[in-house]
Amino acid sequence: MPEDRIFPLGIPRTDALLSETFRQRTKRKFVDQFPESRNKKILLYAPTYRGNSHYQDTFKIPLDIDLLERHLGDRYILLVHLHPYMRQEATVNRNSAFCLHIHEDFDIQELLVIADLLITDYSTVMFDYSLLERPMAFIAPDLEEYIHERDFYYDFKSLIPGPLFKETQDLIDWVNREDFDQEKIKKFKHRFFDDIDGKAAERIVKFLTG
Repeated sequence: MPEDRIFPLGIPRTDALLSETFRQRTKRKFVDQFPESRNKKILLYAPTYRGNSHYQDTFKIPLDIDLLERHLGDRYILLVHLHPYMRQEATVNRNSAFCLHIHEDFDIQELLVIADLLITDYSTVMFDYSLLERPMAFIAPDLEEYIHERDFYYDFKSLIPGPLFKETQDLIDWVNREDFDQEKIKKFKHRFFDDIDGKAAERIVKFLTG
């Protein structure tokens, strides 16, 4: 497509992330449904989908959830959110007070608002989540296979605004150290977003009707 036909007006779905009203309402909704989370921080694991459309191989979460609970369970709750095509075939260790597999009730924008820290792989949620300027980590044991099958527009390792892990223990150590590079996240955000004002939908409507 010619460059002069591309209009950088923003992404409407990100407007909610920048709305304080939406943030507060969503947090209240989550605590009301999961009162055990009231005094805990939230880890969100939200990977991208693999395979072709709804034809999926069984997906095994590359996290040792028992190990996470032993080391972080006194301070954190883990939410697992999978792409709809992955849910039936996914291997999730368990639902418990520590690990909650979120199927419905909360969409991904709500979960991003709730999360204090995002764990993902190649998912585009990294872009939306950067608007919140909160820490994110990446765990991708199948990176080379994914590059071979799908590849990226950017060099993945140099793009991501957080550390890349292969082992759960290394992730745990990083969380415990709180070794979060906020400046890297801010640079990432400003690299991919121009108008960070929560008015993308408004700009698009004005463009289409003006």
